[in-house]
Order: sequence, then C-alpha cells, then structure tokens
Amino acid sequence: MNDQWLDVQSRSRLSAFWHDSVTYPIMWSKKLLRFLATTPGKMTTLVVVLSVVLLSAGLSMAQSSAQRHADLNTLIGHTEPVANIAQDLYSSLSLADTEASASFVRGTNDNYVEYIQKAALLVTQTDGDIANIATQLPVYTGLVETARANNRQGHPVGVAYMSEASTLMQESILPAASQLYLSAAEQVSTAQRNLARPQIPLIGLVVALVLLVVGQIWLAHVTRRRFNAWFLLATVLMLVSTTWVGTTNWLNYRAGSVAYEQAAEPLDLLTEARIHAQRARTDETLALVWRQSLENSNHTFSTTLKRVDKALNKPGLDPAEVATARNAMSTWRASHEKLTNFLNSGRYEEALKLTTEGPSAFTDLDAALDSLIDSTRVQLRAEIRGVDTAQVNVVIGLTIAAVLALWLGIRPRLQEYL
Repeated sequence: MNDQWLDVQSRSRLSAFWHDSVTYPIMWSKKLLRFLATTPGKMTTLVVVLSVVLLSAGLSMAQSSAQRHADLNTLIGHTEPVANIAQDLYSSLSLADTEASASFVRGTNDNYVEYIQKAALLVTQTDGDIANIATQLPVYTGLVETARANNRQGHPVGVAYMSEASTLMQESILPAASQLYLSAAEQVSTAQRNLARPQIPLIGLVVALVLLVVGQIWLAHVTRRRFNAWFLLATVLMLVSTTWVGTTNWLNYRAGSVAYEQAAEPLDLLTEARIHAQRARTDETLALVWRQSLENSNHTFSTTLKRVDKALNKPGLDPAEVATARNAMSTWRASHEKLTNFLNSGRYEEALKLTTEGPSAFTDLDAALDSLIDSTRVQLRAEIRGVDTAQVNVVIGLTIAAVLALWLGIRPRLQEYL
C-alpha cells in the first residue's frame, strides 16, 4: 500500500537557515517601511534626521575650532618666532659686513666680531634652507681676516680681499638670508589669513537650524498644536550656537584686517626699510675702502630714505620712536652729503674722519628702526593672540543639549499613538 503521503516533508537545516535569513529581513523591512509611513514613524524619522544633522554640524564645527586653535599655537610658538629669527639673521649679516668694511679702514674690530658671532648663532636656530649661508659664512670670515692681516702689514692686496668678502656677502649670503626671511614672513601671512577666514562648518550649523525650523512647522501642522516647547528650546540652543560661531568668525575676520593694517604691514615696511638702509650704509663704507665716488649710489641712497620715510608714516607707531628715527635719518642725510662731497673732491682723510669718529647717525637710525620693529612685532603677536578659538566646548555642549531637547519634545507626541 502506498502511504508516502504520510511521510513528513522535511527540509535541511541549511535550507531553513537560508530561508529564514532571506525571509525575516524582508519581513522586518516591510514592517519598518509600514511603520515609517505612519505618523509616529514620520515623527521618529524627523527626530533621527535632525539629531544626525545637528550632531554632524556640531562635531564638524568643534573639530574645525580645535584645528584652528592648534594652528594658532603653531603660529605663535613656531612660525612667527622663526620669521623673527630670519629677520635678525639678515640684519646681523648685513651689519657684520658694514662693520667689517668700516673697521677695515679704521684698523679695529669694533662691532664686527659681535655681529658675525650673533649671525653664526642665529644660523643654528633658523629653520629652512640655510646650507648656502652655513657653507659660505666661514669663507666670508676667512676673507675678512685675510684682508685685515694684509691691511695691518700695509699690503694693498688687503683691499681686494675686503672687496671680495663684501661681494660674497652682498651677492650670495645676503640674498639667501633675504629669501629665508621672505619665505618665513609669507608663512606668517598665510597662517594669519587662514585664521581670519570664516569656518566652512558654519554652513552646517545654518543648515541644521533651518531644518530644525522646518521640522517644527511640519510637526505643528501634523499634530495641529502650537509649537513644541522642547523643539523651541532646541532651536534657541542652535540659534545661540550659530550666532556665537558666526559672531566669532566675523570678529576674527575683523581682527585679521586690523592686525594687517596696524601691525603686519608696518612690520614688513619697517623691516624692508631697515634692510635697504643697511645696504646704503655698506655702499658708504665700501666707497671708503676703495676711495671712490658715491655719485653712482646717491640715487639708491635717496630711494632708501624714501622707503624709511614711508615706513615711518604708517599709523600706530610710537611717536617718540618715530621722532628719534626721523632725527637720525635727517642727520644721516646731511652726513651722506658731506661724505659724497669729500670723496668727490679727493679729501679722503676728512671723509674717513667723518665716518669713523663720533657716534654714527646710521647707527642711531638702525637702532630706532630695530626698536620700532620690536614694538610692532609685540603688537602683531597681541593681535594674533586675540583670535578667538574657544568654541569647542560651547558648540558641543549646545548641540548635545539641543538633541536631548528634540527627543524630550517628541516623546509625548509618540505616546499619544500608543
């Protein structure tokens, strides 16, 4: 008798597993979609989406603020000090060359050793490409010492060695130092501009605030009630957060503009003026070494004084220091005219006496410019420190509070459907 119909049809465990693994996800997906199509589902979706948007915007803003704070510390602690060291290095090298030529005609060391030792020390503290400077500086000092030795013995060849040393400094070492300073100064300017730029994540906070308002309008329409108090609290919190960040960004932008106008630009002009003044002084001392006319360098000297005058005209500089610099500049101009006349008429001894005896007007001007540079640098660092980066805790705290308010606000509405 055929009784196979009584046999229980069985499936393998593997078949059952695959059947369940496919069936249950589909079943739960359908249930989830049906739930999301209901009013409670739409409310839940709204709060989830708003929570994700708010948290994403808040975290992005917090990360941006943390990075900005790190960039500010780098600028204050490394980038700006390196630029200042590079400026000091150039000035020390330039003054060393000027003093080398002046002391050559005087027959004394004076300040040359001090400046060259300071330059050698600064080379070890400077970041960037210093290989050319580090390699050629010993060559320069060797040429200067050879020139001095020959000059003490009365050998005319000492002038040639002194000229070769100055040429090495002016055409190779100083251009390398200048490039080092310009590169470091550009890094400072770039860092300042980046700190003053609006933060991109601010857009996310604005979008989150708009979506929050739209969500409240939809919820009020669906529930046919007035605005949810907890949702209003979340909106106020996000409005405070967005306003805080927006205001801070605007203040930082304004502070960056003020820092450039009152500190960065004057600092650049003063540094440039000092560099050109040192070059003009080197031309004077080399003219003494070679006993040649200064007529060819008078135009350069006049241009240098115009640069100095332009730098001193910038607002915000200390009036007393500016007055000191202007007096020194006026005295140097008169001294330069006398020196030019003496050299043109062959009165070398009088030219030498004018340049080597008594206090130098150039030295006074250089000291005044150095003091102005230091003062302006202090002001620049103060302006940089004024950048507000204390947003991380505020933004995170307000964002989390807003998300909690959303869930507290939607809970009573969901309970109405249970």
